Amino acid sequence: MRGVPDMQAAFAGVFGQGPWTIVGSVVAFLVGQLVDGFIVLHIAFVLGPQQWPIPLFLAVGTVNYACRTATAFALIPLLYLGCRLIRACLARPAVGAA
Repeated sequence: MRGVPDMQAAFAGVFGQGPWTIVGSVVAFLVGQLVDGFIVLHIAFVLGPQQWPIPLFLAVGTVNYACRTATAFALIPLLYLGCRLIRACLARPAVGAA
């Protein structure tokens, strides 16, 4: 027999990983936001000339992380709208096309 003996298993093997990839990407994004924000604040305001105390650094870093994460999630609908508009523009025939 030629081809794949179990097409369903092959399909699941190739495409079944999708949801896990999405979850991994979201978690990596959130962790990246956390690490990035705290590193920048620590270098700029704890090690820098202002010499923030650690409790202030942690408080500002936490609020910064919450605001950045909330903004990122709030922008998701706009990203989908932008994708929809781009697809609509690409689907239209070019002006003057026969």
